[in-house]
Amino acid sequence: IHTNAGNGSADGVLVMVYANEDKNMKPAECIYNSLYSITPGKTKRGIQVRTDLAELRDTNSVAVYIECEFHDNLAISKWIIENKYEIGEAIAKGICEYYGVNNNQNNSQNFIVIYHNHNFFIIVMSNFIVCT
Repeated sequence: IHTNAGNGSADGVLVMVYANEDKNMKPAECIYNSLYSITPGKTKRGIQVRTDLAELRDTNSVAVYIECEFHDNLAISKWIIENKYEIGEAIAKGICEYYGVNNNQNNSQNFIVIYHNHNFFIIVMSNFIVCT
């Protein structure tokens, strides 16, 4: 889980993509909406295009860069520490929503495999949501 830093009082979720194209924006929107719905910070930072980030620029795959709230805000950092499971679950739910995979929290597997456009994606779940 990656978090942001600001001025000590900033809050909100930020998702970044390389280009403003459907292949980037659709998964980013699913993840952003799922994560934003559970976080205490309600500043709507939304989805930003960032062509300067190597994590987004130097990949052939669709990539989203997720800033899960601000760790230098004392109240928010406490929430992050106490809600790692829920943060991971929200990200996984957003991914599952994008791929049209149903959420099944009672499944005992610890990973899912998604096949999409001739590519396999394996999402490892560490005892949180599993999508089937």
